[in-house]
Amino acid sequence: MATIANSEGGKQRIRPLHIFGRQADRVDTLLLDPEASHIHATLRWTGALWLLTDHSTNGTWVNGDPIVSKQGTAITADYELQFGSPNVQAWSVMDVDAPRSVLIDPHEHETPIDGFIDLSDSDNATAIYETGVGDWVIERDGHVRPLKHMEVVELADKRAWTFWDGTPPADTVELSRSIPEPSFEFEVSLDEEHVRVLVTGLGEPISLGERNHHYLMLTLARRWLEDMSAGTGSDHSGWLDSESLSTMLGLTREHMNIQVCRLRQQLSGALGQTNAHEIVQRRPGQVRLRATGIRIVKGPNVMSYP
Repeated sequence: MATIANSEGGKQRIRPLHIFGRQADRVDTLLLDPEASHIHATLRWTGALWLLTDHSTNGTWVNGDPIVSKQGTAITADYELQFGSPNVQAWSVMDVDAPRSVLIDPHEHETPIDGFIDLSDSDNATAIYETGVGDWVIERDGHVRPLKHMEVVELADKRAWTFWDGTPPADTVELSRSIPEPSFEFEVSLDEEHVRVLVTGLGEPISLGERNHHYLMLTLARRWLEDMSAGTGSDHSGWLDSESLSTMLGLTREHMNIQVCRLRQQLSGALGQTNAHEIVQRRPGQVRLRATGIRIVKGPNVMSYP
C-alpha cells in the first residue's frame, strides 16, 4: 500500500480515500500548521493511480509547486507534499502501491488479507473475509459481525492484530458483483479413502484434486443433496450441526474447524473468488455446503441433484 513519511520520522499508511487537515475527528493525517485548512486535501486511489486534490484556502504544493485547486494531480514515489505553505514541513511519498487490506501485528508487520484469512486457534474457529460488496466481517464459531477499520482483533491465545481496511471507495469498485454459484462433482473410491473434486458450471471444469478436507466436503454435499432431493429448498438445505459433523468425520472440533477453513481457502484460490464463505457457510453451531448442483460418483453408483 502507499505510505508517506515526514522529516521527524513519522510514517503513515495511506487509505484508499485519505484526508489531510486540521479537523482531528475527520482526517487521516492531522496537520498541525496554522496555514492548513480543517479539510485541506485528499489523496485518492482511482483504481490505477493516486490523485491528490486540494480543497483548502492556502493551497497545496507538490515538489515546491502549487497544484490547481479542486483538480486531481497524479502522485508518484519520491514526491514531496506540503499543505498550506511551501515553507511547512514536507511529507515524502515513500511508495504508491495499490491499497490493500491487511492485519498489522504489534511489531508493525503486515499480513495481507486477499479476500479471506483464517485465524482459527485451539478455542475458536475465526475467519475474516470480504462480503463481496466492499464490507468486511469477522466470523467466530458461526457468529458474523462487521469489522471496522483499525479494530483490534484478539484471540484466546493472546494473539492480536489491528485490521487496516484498504477497500477502495465505492465508485472504484464494482458493488454489484454477480458471482455464479458453482456445481461440484465428486469421484469417490469404493472404500471412500480417496475423494477427488471437480468444479463445474463456471465454464471450463476446474479440478480441485484430492485433499484431506474433501471428505468433509463430501459429507456436507451428501446432506445438501439429501435435503434438496426431499424438497427442502435451497435456503434451508444442507445444514449439519458442528458437533455431529465432527463425530461423523471422527475429528475433534478443532480439527474440523481447521478443515473447514482449509476448504474455504482452497475454493477461494482455485475459483479466483472471495466468496468462499458463501459456498461453505457457517452459522452458530452449524455448517453447510451450498451449490447449484451436486453429482457424486462412487463406482457404479451415481447420486445427483438436479
